[in-house]
Amino acid sequence: AKIDGKQTDIKLAKTAFMELVIPKGNHHIELRYTNTYFLLGIVVTVVAFAVFLVFTVKLKRRINKKL
Repeated sequence: AKIDGKQTDIKLAKTAFMELVIPKGNHHIELRYTNTYFLLGIVVTVVAFAVFLVFTVKLKRRINKKL
């Protein structure tokens, strides 16, 4: 989190909320969130699909050789 371009700490409010201490007045607040598990999920999905394609091609070649 940034307030007026300066890094600030995010505190835990209750159990599932975030809290920022903001002084009085007008401010520009910037919040950034990165979900690392989403990116990991995409990578795992792409790798699994590639493995699936490789096994499918190999199985198809084996079947064609037996015919």
